[in-house]
Amino acid sequence: MTVPPPTHLPERAADPDALDRDEVLGSLDGSEQLMADVIASFVAEAPALLGAIREAVAARDGARLARAARTLRSRVGDFRAVKAMRDAAALERLGARAPQLDDHDVSRASLLVATAAASVTRMVETLPAFVADAAA
Repeated sequence: MTVPPPTHLPERAADPDALDRDEVLGSLDGSEQLMADVIASFVAEAPALLGAIREAVAARDGARLARAARTLRSRVGDFRAVKAMRDAAALERLGARAPQLDDHDVSRASLLVATAAASVTRMVETLPAFVADAAA
């Protein structure tokens, strides 16, 4: 199964990790409450999403890695987080290539997990301010 790269990503030449509150709000039909709910859900789920990816890599389980990475890609896509989406898509493609990851795949996946985790951590730190901005 070939996983295509993510499409319709916003171009952020200056900072692909940048998050745009208005863009996120617009993608949720302008609903502040929905944005607050989606952010709260993501912040709560982020550690488990990354944990599932790490476990799949440790188990060398390509199919499990592809599923976990697809879930992460979908969740970070809610916020148009370009870098995190690209890293998750690369992990998904890597996992989809083979049911059993070899040493090279594990090394590559480990690097991608590290960069994805850094992006997700920044998101977890940044996104709650989007809700606080609405309350101010």
